[in-house]
Amino acid sequence: MKKENRNTHKASQIMNMFDDPLSIKSPEPPSREALNMHYRELFPEYRWDLHADCMTIAKEYCWLYDDFITRKPARWLSSLGQTGTGKTEWARRVKNAAKKRMPAQLFHWSNVCDQFLAKRDYGVLDYMANLEFLVIDEIGLKDWKHANRDLSALLNRRLGKWTIITSNLSQAELADIDARIASRLVRGDNRIVTMTENCPDYSQMLYKQSVNK
Repeated sequence: MKKENRNTHKASQIMNMFDDPLSIKSPEPPSREALNMHYRELFPEYRWDLHADCMTIAKEYCWLYDDFITRKPARWLSSLGQTGTGKTEWARRVKNAAKKRMPAQLFHWSNVCDQFLAKRDYGVLDYMANLEFLVIDEIGLKDWKHANRDLSALLNRRLGKWTIITSNLSQAELADIDARIASRLVRGDNRIVTMTENCPDYSQMLYKQSVNK
């Protein structure tokens, strides 16, 4: 009889495994009011209405910024895909806003490869790993194949820290180069926003606006 009770107790434990909200925790989006407030603060001239992807990237960056200023657990945002859609500019603006609260810096990965790793100067990786808020811009470009091990190790050290990553490649294309790096982009509460080929070229839009003024 006692044995049957123990089995029943074990079954109950298994059935209730996910009753604790922390076991299936995921980041909750902020209110529309908060998103609009951050949008006006960070990038008011960004024309998200031109394409759904533009609205999506604006939402994701404003969401990350809201999590940051409301002291949610640190996470990553990776913006991938089509060039010229404002990925780097969004990352730069969020970094500048974050810098008012903690050390924050943007590194172009190709520059890190050329100026430091090519000369076997690996101290930059320690510096990047320890920053409280880091943007790694345009991974997957020049010298990728020679530096993917260093990038993978750096990303391992960035887990649990505020990090923005941009790339003109998709997650699948990054996985073809190094599956470990692609998998880290979605680990835990980390999020990805992908710009499609149909998304308008934001730099061209700015040029047309300046010409028409």
